[in-house]
Amino acid sequence: MSVEAGALRVPADAFAFYHAAWDEFTFSLRARLEGEGELVIGYSSTDTGSYELTFFPGEVLLARVASDEPSELAFAPHDVRRTEWMQVT
Repeated sequence: MSVEAGALRVPADAFAFYHAAWDEFTFSLRARLEGEGELVIGYSSTDTGSYELTFFPGEVLLARVASDEPSELAFAPHDVRRTEWMQVT
């Protein structure tokens, strides 16, 4: 990982993790897909499971993950192209 021009760059074979305890929060970031693969934002991780927002080329998926098994909660197409910045809140 590196910070370039004020942006955290996370290579395809790595991840960034920040642990904190919040009762309620709003998470906001600008992100973009580069190269192969997808962007996964995991949040609200507890002993019983977590949530993942996954951006694939052309689609986004929200899932609840419990016992390593994802359950789809919502799915939608999107038209954000690779290398194009998107705002995620």
